Amino acid sequence: MSRHEETVYRTTKKVGEPSLAEMKSQASRLKQDLDQFKVRGAGAALIQPLQERIRDLEAAIAHAQAAKGGGTPDPDAPDYQRPVARTTSSRFPPRGKPTRV
Repeated sequence: MSRHEETVYRTTKKVGEPSLAEMKSQASRLKQDLDQFKVRGAGAALIQPLQERIRDLEAAIAHAQAAKGGGTPDPDAPDYQRPVARTTSSRFPPRGKPTRV
């Protein structure tokens, strides 16, 4: 095969909505692109649609996190309940120094 011929790479194509990790990665790439456009002094015709796309993507990420279970709860929320520490089973002795003499 010569170096000018195309090579085919296998990729997995998922049907449906992208995963949460893919959306977060795409949002970070779009933010980097937006910063680059701002540094180069691009016009509002380029910056405004990109900002709208970032807002839409962040809303989709927030919706996906809420549907998934939200991740970590906000401790400042009025309905926040502190997680309860659970003890180990009585079958297993506590760790530490052995008490044998």
